[in-house]
Amino acid sequence: MIVTGVLLLWFYRPSKDIVLPEIEKAENLDGMGKLTLLILGLTILLWLTSKVTGISDAAVALLAAAALTALRVLDKKDVDNIDWSVLLLMWGGLSLGSAMQSTGLVDYLVESSVITNLYSLPGPWSGFLLACGVVTLTLGLGTFMSHTAATALLVPIVMGLAPGSPVQMVVLTALAASFAMAMPVSTPPNAIAFATGDIPAASMIRSGGLISIVACVVLLVGQGTIIPMMLSSPQVKRALTRRVAVIVPMTGAHADKGELQRNGYALAESQIRKMKIEVRYFDSADHGNKLAGFVESEVLPWMPDLIVGPYSSEEVASVGKMVGQTPVIVPTANVDELTQQSGRAIYRVSPPMQMIAMAAADFLKAVQTQMAFDSILILSEDSSYGKSAVASIMGNCIMRSLPTAKVVTFGNGQAHEAVFSVTPKTVVLMVTRHVPDAKALLERLADHPLRVGFAGAFATPALEVGDYYRVTQWGDDEDDPIAQQFVEQYQALYQSVPQYHAAQAYSALITAGNVLEQAVMQKVSVKKILGTQAVATPVGQVRFLDFAGYFNQNPTTAVVQQLIGGKAATIYPKDQMVMR
Repeated sequence: MIVTGVLLLWFYRPSKDIVLPEIEKAENLDGMGKLTLLILGLTILLWLTSKVTGISDAAVALLAAAALTALRVLDKKDVDNIDWSVLLLMWGGLSLGSAMQSTGLVDYLVESSVITNLYSLPGPWSGFLLACGVVTLTLGLGTFMSHTAATALLVPIVMGLAPGSPVQMVVLTALAASFAMAMPVSTPPNAIAFATGDIPAASMIRSGGLISIVACVVLLVGQGTIIPMMLSSPQVKRALTRRVAVIVPMTGAHADKGELQRNGYALAESQIRKMKIEVRYFDSADHGNKLAGFVESEVLPWMPDLIVGPYSSEEVASVGKMVGQTPVIVPTANVDELTQQSGRAIYRVSPPMQMIAMAAADFLKAVQTQMAFDSILILSEDSSYGKSAVASIMGNCIMRSLPTAKVVTFGNGQAHEAVFSVTPKTVVLMVTRHVPDAKALLERLADHPLRVGFAGAFATPALEVGDYYRVTQWGDDEDDPIAQQFVEQYQALYQSVPQYHAAQAYSALITAGNVLEQAVMQKVSVKKILGTQAVATPVGQVRFLDFAGYFNQNPTTAVVQQLIGGKAATIYPKDQMVMR
């Protein structure tokens, strides 16, 4: 600003005898003046509410012009006095900018080897040379086209070219565009000044061009220190960084599943870090249905843009009642009611219990003849998770004309005391999230061939023992390339095969990262992106839909695996299912 002021004084030195014109005293508004003011107010109101009314800015301007003419505020004399040369100059400049885009000239300049190779030059000057190239290109384009259009065109490209964090280069691009002021078409203030007739085009080009060049030189000299200093303030850092709070059981009864989730989260975090997303982990421990208080006192004060987690259905139900407008992406909890209420900010990646039970019942129906069973026994933990699973399994079995299931429940850690009996033709479905109870059931039924573990603890490495079947939300042997890539990366990092807890946690955090990135780029709310975005993940395409009484539910399903000697392979669904 100081340099610009000095240059303007040098170009237009005021003489000693200059007299500033007096501002004429405004007279009282007559009827036409009040009508003009009314039309102006309505025009501004329509411009500000264009998203609500759906009327474009151009249509509003035409309506205003038509109203001024129809109401005789403007007459033929006023039209004759319009400086058409200025309008033609503006239109010509906009047409030139449009022609540069439509003919491919802009793409040629932006994608030229001079620009794209600058960032890869060796040595400490590569960053400065890239800045010079970006500033020069932005200044050139911004001189002949809308600054908004120029930055909208260049910013995505600059973000791809910039090494490391692109924020500094984006700020540089925006500032360089604002310095393009050599032509009357460059900025609306230039056009207004030129329309007075007191400033010749040659004078504007000479002074405006020199100011643009000097301003960009100052910008390039100071960009290495001033812009980083601005971006280093806590307020700016917070504005530029999106936050994801991950609630995961690090201690307590579900710490073993929490460790699997942490592995998936850590792998996803390494891949979304470049999106300027900060991730913080919070231990849900054994808060259970009292987790809401912990979230209110510990998580929400951190002001996350998204919450991922928690693990159990009881915790999700607790959190869902009080998070308000902060969306929660749930990776694993399955109780149906979590996504059976509209208006809640809960978005579930994992399938609801009904869909998992559907897969189990379909599998049993498909193998009923081969297994030759005549009865079904459900051994379930006595919890909201267990009750939801039992209700869903029984309903699906009845719909498929399978034998009516008998149910035996047990408390946490009490599976070894459960009282039940089986025959060789009884299929036993085991439902628990606790590894000790799952192991106890498998040991008690060690000689029984028809054992089916229902997700939960059975889909963990600790239960990959012996021979039995298990229903799980994901299998590591899926053919999808994204799933295979995830398995390879997970094995390289943790030297073990990932289970669905890790796959769903990874998918939830990857989805959160993509949603936040798109919300920033499209300048819309996180919830709007959550309702429209589809993200490719190891568990399939994650998209949150409303269907069949569910809201914000990812329409995924489950698979059935057969374990022989502790080694699992997906056997259902398949076109030709072969039991090993």
